[in-house]
Amino acid sequence: MVDREEACALLIDDIGFFTAVWNKMYRRECCRDIEFNENIHMNEDGEWNARILKQVSSVVCMGEALYIWNRRGDSATHFGEKGLQNDRKSLTVVDSWENIYHEFKSISPILEQKSYKRFLAVLKERIIATYVANDKIYDELILRSESVRKYSTHLGIRDSLFLIKYSILLCLIKMHVKPAVVKRIDML
Repeated sequence: MVDREEACALLIDDIGFFTAVWNKMYRRECCRDIEFNENIHMNEDGEWNARILKQVSSVVCMGEALYIWNRRGDSATHFGEKGLQNDRKSLTVVDSWENIYHEFKSISPILEQKSYKRFLAVLKERIIATYVANDKIYDELILRSESVRKYSTHLGIRDSLFLIKYSILLCLIKMHVKPAVVKRIDML
């Protein structure tokens, strides 16, 4: 058995197993009024689990397999093996992690920082990936970075933002992007 805070940390740290809903059993009263966010197309399980975890006091983890999973060839779970696509649906992973941050920030300062850092990591990854593939979507993510600055001011981790911005700039410079683009990002 793990308490709520530890279960939330597992959701933040673990990609896949803990976020998935298919490998868990839920008490009906815990999830009766919680629906999947139809606007989220990536990490929708993680976001749904975050809302469940916010209202429980503990979670029981079992070492015994009680469910047999038959993974079909056309399953959405193969998506990660193919790599993230650069389209509007794939960008909802950023929305999902931002929503998880909002769910967890009221639980504890540690979860607030952990979920915020995960949100930043996902945002940074999507900015770089979409820049390489599609400038128009990339521009939207750069505008989205305003929310990153908004959250950072009350957490007091401006140094982390600086390091992320610096990392992005270095990556773009190494990819030999136009100087005007690098300057634009540097002004954020």
